[in-house]
Amino acid sequence: MRWACVVLGLVLPACGGGPSGPKTYVDGRVFVEHQLRTPSGQPITDPVRIEVRTYLPEVGEVPPVELMPGQRKDVVGQVLKGGTKLKIAATGEWYDGPTTEIEVTVDGNVTVVLTEHPHAVGAIFIPFKYRITYG
Repeated sequence: MRWACVVLGLVLPACGGGPSGPKTYVDGRVFVEHQLRTPSGQPITDPVRIEVRTYLPEVGEVPPVELMPGQRKDVVGQVLKGGTKLKIAATGEWYDGPTTEIEVTVDGNVTVVLTEHPHAVGAIFIPFKYRITYG
């Protein structure tokens, strides 16, 4: 019996809480940066407007933000609670393709960098390419 108590005493603390417990998230802002390039890697320098719409579960749609090449903007305009999940929808004025939806979880400051503009390859439409950076 004493052996069972020792085993339970060692196993139960590992089941949650403490350092191995649930992840804690840091409050932060969410930015989108327009660093679009052509599929061949050339920077887009023409004044191409990107419209970014943000959806917060508790607020709904946040007013859209427009980005020109090289711009980086805060898409919500306030610090969000760590762990907040939101959707960012990016679309450009120069094509009729679908909107690219990007899901982000706030963990400190988050930047969605748009890296390649949408384009068609034959009958297949390639959406925005992007990367997400934290910090």
